[in-house]
Amino acid sequence: MGVLLLTGCSTIPTPGERIARAEGLVSDHGWQSIILDTEPFKVRSFVELNPERQKPLTIYIEGDGLAWKTRTEVSDDPTPTDLMWLRVALGHTSGNTAYLARPCQFMKDINTNCNPSVWTEARFSSEVVRSMNRAITELKRIYHATDIKLVGFSGGGAIAALVAANRDDVVRLITVAGTLDHRVWTDYHNVTPLHASLNPADYWRSLQRVPQFHFIGGRDVTVPKEVAESYISRFPVYARPELEVVEGFGHTCCWEKERQKLYSVVVD
Repeated sequence: MGVLLLTGCSTIPTPGERIARAEGLVSDHGWQSIILDTEPFKVRSFVELNPERQKPLTIYIEGDGLAWKTRTEVSDDPTPTDLMWLRVALGHTSGNTAYLARPCQFMKDINTNCNPSVWTEARFSSEVVRSMNRAITELKRIYHATDIKLVGFSGGGAIAALVAANRDDVVRLITVAGTLDHRVWTDYHNVTPLHASLNPADYWRSLQRVPQFHFIGGRDVTVPKEVAESYISRFPVYARPELEVVEGFGHTCCWEKERQKLYSVVVD
């Protein structure tokens, strides 16, 4: 799977350096870091200090992070090296907002039942989805929220969809470059299937009731539009989610620079 996720870096910041950068960033924005004990994993979240009560809560779910060090070497810590999605979450100022990392990200030296399968073949496993679902429930409690909106990037889009399929309080599901049909994704790249993972496309029946909007970059070679198109094709014509292919955008470029496009859909 490394061929999909990282082309190799000469110098990778240590997990501690990545965590320090994130904590400095959230502190500058008046947010704080918390750890949610969700069983079987502890999950890191960055939250606002003084949210408004009884407001809808928008939760930005991180992508797969540093799953692989090189094309052939699995990472020993999946904490993202690029904080793009965190910066996008921090820039969302309409209503209450939180950022939710994936299991084992931003968790250096904390015993969280982590092993490389959690960020490789089992990244969307039932255990991971259950843990993320519990984390979202806890964030909803902390914020005293009534409804929630889930906004997932890349693999975080898959998590958002899988969680939404099992909840009745998700009023909006939005993904950016989401891995919404990982079987098509692995077939497209001719790599090992994610046998230990749930596949969002299989849950289309439960997801019919959830308002959705999905973005894909027209130049995205990591998660090409065929992945989202396959997911959407599972739905009956009358219930198909909206899909926008944004020409000129890649997997990470230029979602942060043009984030108002995303925000306008989130607050719609």
